Amino acid sequence: MNFEIEIENKEIIEIFKQISDEKIKKIMQVCERYGEGEDEVRYYDVYEIITPSGSKILKKTGKREVSNYENFLMNKHLPVSTYYGKWENEDDIWILIENISGNDLRDMTDELALSAADSIMEIQNAYWMDDEEAFAKNKADDRFDVYWKRINKRYDYIINEPIIGE
Repeated sequence: MNFEIEIENKEIIEIFKQISDEKIKKIMQVCERYGEGEDEVRYYDVYEIITPSGSKILKKTGKREVSNYENFLMNKHLPVSTYYGKWENEDDIWILIENISGNDLRDMTDELALSAADSIMEIQNAYWMDDEEAFAKNKADDRFDVYWKRINKRYDYIINEPIIGE
């Protein structure tokens, strides 16, 4: 079960200030209770920052998520949180994004699954190209090609197995 706790953390305030000049009203850390015990709580590097203009999420992330926002999602009018920027040092990368209230995707329902699928489909359709030259020129990397080869290698291995290969 997810919940938030109010915190005061100078490091988080400084990271936020590197990305935004907004005034902070309150900082809430995202946590998860995974058991019955008092100490069975995960404290995530995800913070809801309440500002005069609204709620934002500051989260520690990796290069791939930053790349996805900066190259594919930012300013594209797609159904994703607005990306406000990043801050990084030699050890960490932090992003600031819009907080969109709603259900946690881990609490999946049929309605939420359909909504998520619609969003994914809209994003995919924004980048799907029939023109192979344009696709080759615009693709970010060869992850799909590598993944497709792996799928076909697995398929070749099981194709003649009864039931599995059908």
